[in-house]
Amino acid sequence: MRTLWDLQERESAQIRGVGKHLPSAYLHRLQELGFVEGNEVTCVKRTPFGAPRVFGIQDGVFTLEKTTAQLIEIL
Repeated sequence: MRTLWDLQERESAQIRGVGKHLPSAYLHRLQELGFVEGNEVTCVKRTPFGAPRVFGIQDGVFTLEKTTAQLIEIL
């Protein structure tokens, strides 16, 4: 299964699902930002040394740490 962390720079994909193991408050916040099933997300910038990566979704640009990005499955 591919996750957000697997996206190459400038690559886009559709979100398949968001991690069920996240605390509900954290999951709710990701959903508010647009990280929900069916939305398209783009990797804007890959960073070195495992630093947070930059993702674009809807009209926003956000950084996600590896542990969070790996819990968001993509098609």
